[in-house]
Order: sequence, then C-alpha cells, then structure tokens
Amino acid sequence: MSVSVYRYKARSREGEAVAGILRAESVRAAAIDLQRRALFVTSLTPGNEKPRITLPEIAGRRRRAVLAFFRALSVLVRAGVPIRRALEVSVSHCSERSLREALRAVVADVEHGSTLSAAFARRPADFSPLQTAMIGAGEAGGVLDDVLDRIADVLEREHTVRKKLQAALIYPALVAAAAMLLILFLMVHIVPMFASMFARFSVPLPWPTRMLLGLGSVIGSLNVVPVLGVLIATIALLSRLVKVERIARFDRLKLGAPLVGVVIRHAIVARITRMLAALLRSGVGLLTAIDVVAPVSGSTTYRRGLASVADALRRGEGMYRALQQTVLFDPLTLALVGVGEESGALDAMLLAAANYLDVEVEAAIAALVSVLEPALIGVVGFVVGLIVFSIFLPLYGLIGSIT
Repeated sequence: MSVSVYRYKARSREGEAVAGILRAESVRAAAIDLQRRALFVTSLTPGNEKPRITLPEIAGRRRRAVLAFFRALSVLVRAGVPIRRALEVSVSHCSERSLREALRAVVADVEHGSTLSAAFARRPADFSPLQTAMIGAGEAGGVLDDVLDRIADVLEREHTVRKKLQAALIYPALVAAAAMLLILFLMVHIVPMFASMFARFSVPLPWPTRMLLGLGSVIGSLNVVPVLGVLIATIALLSRLVKVERIARFDRLKLGAPLVGVVIRHAIVARITRMLAALLRSGVGLLTAIDVVAPVSGSTTYRRGLASVADALRRGEGMYRALQQTVLFDPLTLALVGVGEESGALDAMLLAAANYLDVEVEAAIAALVSVLEPALIGVVGFVVGLIVFSIFLPLYGLIGSIT
C-alpha cells in the first residue's frame, strides 16, 4: 500500500494547539499514529508536503536544538534514567517546534515497543542515517550512552567549524556589501548630476565617461524591487540546481577552485573521516559505515568516490588502496588509514586524520580571509577610482575651455 501525506491539527494533553504533516498508509493509520502521540485530533486532511524552510538562521536554530537534544539524552541515559523517561525529559526542554513534534512521535513509538533506532528511521527528514545507524549499533551493543555522546560530539564539532567559518567571513561580507552600496550610490545619485552638467555645457566626452554615464542611466532607470526579486530568485534557483545529480561539474569546479577549493576539500574529508570513526567506534561495520556516510558527505564527487570505495572493499581490496584509487584524499589521510589497517586501529587513525584536517581547515580559512580582505579593498578602490577618473577626465577639458 502506498504512503500518503496528511495534514493535521490537534491538541496535546496540556491543551497546546499543534499542527503539522505526517505520512501514513491511510487516514485511519494517520489518526492512530496521532493518538499514540497523545494528541486529540481536530482536523486530518490529505495534502502535499511543503518543503522545509532552510533559511540559515532557521536551519542554524534547528541544528542547535538537535545538538542540545542528543547531549541531554546522553547525560540522562548515562545517569541510568530509562530511555522512555529520558526522551520525555529531553523533549520537554526542546526549543524547536518541528523537532519537538517529531520527538513526540518518537516517544509514542518507543512507548509501543519500538526501538529508538527504528523510531528515528521512520523520520529521515528529522534524523540523519548517521544518527540512526549509530543508535542502532549502540542498542545492539548495549552502549547507547556512549553512542549518544559520540553523536553529540560529531554535531558539536560540525557546529563549531561552521561558526568559525561564518565568523571569519562576516567581515569580508560586510566590506563587500558596503562597497556595493557605495558604488550603487555613486551610480544612481552622483553620476547623473555630472551627466546633466556635461549636457548643459556640451562637453565632448571620452569613451570611459560615455560608458559610465550609459551604465548609470540604465541602473537609474531600473526599479530596485523587481531587480532584487529576480536576483534572489536566481540565487535560489542556482542553489537548488547545484544539488541536482546532473550538475556534478559544478561540484568539481568548486573542489578545484583556487584557495577556496582547498578549504572545501579538507572540510569534506574531515567530515567523512570523523563520521566513519564515530560509526566504527559504535560497532558499525566498515561497509555499512561507508554506505551511511556517502549520502551525507556534502559532495557529489566524494559520494561517488565513497561508492567506488565500497565496491572495492566488497571485491576484497584494502581500505588504503580503495581510497588511493579515488584520488580524492590527501597523502596524510591515506597514510593514517594505512597505519590503521595494519594496526587494527582504523577508527583511531580516522579520528586523528579528522582532527588534523580540522586544524588545516582553520588555518586555510585564516589564510583565505587574509587574502580576501585586501583583495576586496583593492577591487573597491579600483572601481571607485575608475568612476572618479571617468568623471574628472572631461572636467579638466571643461575647466580648460572656461579659463
């Protein structure tokens, strides 16, 4: 039977109004699922699933909420609190509404005999395959508290790297925005004043000035709101297209870009090695770990590379040789993987590679910012100087004709 999407409105035991969407085989199955969550259904209708809002601020708030949930759950489970009670306490402290609703569904599934990993697996939009696989391994091995700690560590490390990158790029972004506003102000308000003056005095204009006045006229005639709307729509369309499988060429260009490409490659490899280390330490097999990590690697090129690594492992080849054939991993990471294979400590060596690459990413970001700031200032200075030169060039002729 096919699974459909249903929209619902309901009230919790405390009388709080809740609304959302869920997938179920029928209206009756959807109603039963909501009743398991201790929700009193007031409306349940078929509908289409809306895409999740992924604005940076909202996405960041959700990531922080997921991190706080796993950290709190790991502390409670380690303290000996039963998993059902630990989930209820963690859910009550969750600050993000959609995540809280998903966690209530998880609690309902656990109350009806489901394992925690199975409850998470039913909600792939809220919990990644990495988290589900690690929790499943932790439940099987009786080390759920350790696994929850590792999940929180992985999320926290990713959050830290992301915040450092944002903090490093905020100043160049502000400089670029201020420069764009300055150039726009000059083109819209200052250049037209000189254009009218040149027209009154019939000053012969050199070609740089004619080009500048023509560009200023075009920009001044445009309505700002539609232009911004088209620009935002174009950026949104491009950001969606680059995620499509067919546009793998953009991914390769991104990885090969000067300066930025090194940061991106190191960050992706650090993410891959850290997740593999966390899965292996949780008891997940190497092949399964690679299959789990590949879709969340953050790069089409690396996802395909990991798929080829998994195929090589199935043919009996070693991890070091399989990674080397992809030509996607740096020599140090390969060397550490080789040592890990020989010594039987692959998880420890993968974690060491991730820690090393994290340091390299931070150093590369610092170097990138140190190059980016003077480059931006230089470009802004050149553009403003070009505008000033184009304006004052005919002014000298005008002044000479008057004197």
